[in-house]
Formats: sequence, structure tokens, C-alpha cells
Amino acid sequence: GGGGGGGGDGTRTVVLMDITLRIEAGGVVFFRGSSEPVNAAGTQRHIDKALGDQLPPLLQALELLVGAISPAHLREEGCLSGVWERIRPDVPRGKAGWGYVASLPLSKVLDERDRYASSHPIELDDSDDDPNPNPNP
Repeated sequence: GGGGGGGGDGTRTVVLMDITLRIEAGGVVFFRGSSEPVNAAGTQRHIDKALGDQLPPLLQALELLVGAISPAHLREEGCLSGVWERIRPDVPRGKAGWGYVASLPLSKVLDERDRYASSHPIELDDSDDDPNPNPNP
């Protein structure tokens, strides 16, 4: 699942892909129960090694997918967790899946974008704020 809770001190708890993270007020991220921050540089090296040249097009596909989701839906609890469940690679969940080599095909990401777009038609703004209300000037 995915979600977050905020503390009065600016600390949030986020569950991302079965991993609970604590995000403190300056953006420092910790695994649940750890006093050591997550090694962002190490994580980036792992992603670069795992995805190589596929990282830029994969990020573009993910941006297209997230861009197709309405801001209101993005704010809903569990929205991105549901998306991830539909596109995630087929590896064991949680720590059991760490280290598995799997791919995330661009087609799967783009198919999810199309699935979302077809099930959530764009809502047009019916307000009277049209600067040119007369269709035949």
C-alpha cells in the first residue's frame, strides 16, 4: 500500500512498495526503525546499474503515466500503490524480492496510462470564464 502520516515536527511516514519509510523535515529518508539515513547515492547507483540506458525512456513513460492521472486522483490514498501493483515486475514481494533481476517493460507502463485514460475521461471546465464567449467574433 501507500500512504503517509504527518507528525507535528514535519516528519512523515510513507509506505512505498511494502517498505515503510520515515521522511524527516529536510527530506532525509530512513527505513522504519533505522537510525541511519537511506544512502541516496547508493540507491541511484543501483538503479543506474539495473536499468542502464533504459532509465531515461522508462522515466519518460512513468511521467506520461502520472501526467495522465488527475491531481485529485493522485491525492487519493493508495492511488499510486494501485498503479504500481498493476505495473510492477513479477518478483517476490518485500525483502524476498530484493536483488531479483526483472524488467519493467515500457509497454506495461504505457498500457496502464491508456487504461487509466480510458476509464477516467477528461473533465472539461464548464465555468463561464471563457475570454471569448462569442464563437463567431
